[in-house]
Amino acid sequence: MGNILQRERKDESIGYAAVIRLKQGGKVVLTETKTFDRRQAAVTWMEERERELAQPGALEPAQRDAPRLSAVIDRHIRDASQRHRRA
Repeated sequence: MGNILQRERKDESIGYAAVIRLKQGGKVVLTETKTFDRRQAAVTWMEERERELAQPGALEPAQRDAPRLSAVIDRHIRDASQRHRRA
């Protein structure tokens, strides 16, 4: 379960920070924080996000088959240079 923290901003207005921290095996595996102007908005976001994270596979690492960023950049450069040669 998350927490709602009331915080005073630099302009002296009040903000509400919704904090979600999940632990597995004694270690923190996820921390999310989002700030809202209204407390009810913070509570609604926190409850909805906790419901999403409770779904099976929600905490699984990103897809391992995704190409590396360097490979994507290399492909883009190669494709862009081929386009310019044709013109």
